[in-house]
Amino acid sequence: MAGVGARSAAVGLASTLSWMLVSSALIIANKRVYSKGFAYPMFVTGVGQLASALGGLLLGWLSGKRSRSLPPLGWLVPTLGPMWGFTFLTMWLGNAAYLHLSVAFIQIFKAMTPAVTLVLAVIAGQERLTLPLLASVTLIALGTGGATFVETGAPSWSALGALFFVGSSFTEAARVVGSQRLMSAHHFTSVETLVYVSLPAAALLIGGSLVSEGTGPLLLLRGVAGALAPIQGELAYAAALSFLVNLTSFWAIGSTGSLTFKVAGCLKNLAVIWYSVAVSREHVSGAQLGGYLVSVAGFMLYTLAKSQPSGRAVAPAAGAEKAKAA
Repeated sequence: MAGVGARSAAVGLASTLSWMLVSSALIIANKRVYSKGFAYPMFVTGVGQLASALGGLLLGWLSGKRSRSLPPLGWLVPTLGPMWGFTFLTMWLGNAAYLHLSVAFIQIFKAMTPAVTLVLAVIAGQERLTLPLLASVTLIALGTGGATFVETGAPSWSALGALFFVGSSFTEAARVVGSQRLMSAHHFTSVETLVYVSLPAAALLIGGSLVSEGTGPLLLLRGVAGALAPIQGELAYAAALSFLVNLTSFWAIGSTGSLTFKVAGCLKNLAVIWYSVAVSREHVSGAQLGGYLVSVAGFMLYTLAKSQPSGRAVAPAAGAEKAKAA
């Protein structure tokens, strides 16, 4: 049993670290696409979801493990439908925020998502609310709130961008909690989750872009090759990263649990902030960094709380063996 626990912990650590690396790279890649004037977040994320679904199908074929047959619509729509909607809203709202806010500030803002995830995980019965757990997540949220308050007076502040990102935080938390339930209650592997969630989400995102973002007329007038020519290299790179981000995120959620997965993202955000300040020369004030350090302190307390028996999840991180096999 100890050996199984150690292997599960190793799988969780490897998958989380992999997700942290590729998701940081994807943030920067998407920002580069937008900086070239292709300001269509639905289309960009839709291409990423399509690449994820196709990559999942290819991975299943190469491994010789076919995904389960398509379930009947009566089961499929109520079970996976919310996941499609949450993924669509998360990708659209989250990427739209990058058109209005700096990369560095968004990473500071992201520290609020563990608090949202905790609430949803408790409601879903995946976490047991304890005082140390509540205190740690509250610290994370307070640090974010302080950084947000400081940013409201900065030139890079946008109320619309903040509204987009708050919305994406709620839908992302719901998506992560739903993914854990999909892999625990319905025994989906990470690859099956990738295929069955990403393909419908891609259709929603690309379809929404054609209608609401005006990419339909753009592609008709210039042709797909002509419209994408200026950013085709960056878009292909971002799509490949999107596949890796989705795969490793489902792998990590199945191995560690939804709340631990979102809290680990706080450390990833610190690396993106450093990159934004050191390489992209974005401005982050001392007060903003101080707020983020409070959030990191909350993360450390969270790690301690989760190491205690009373802070463990009610529904253990499910699907670790299936995720490993996938």
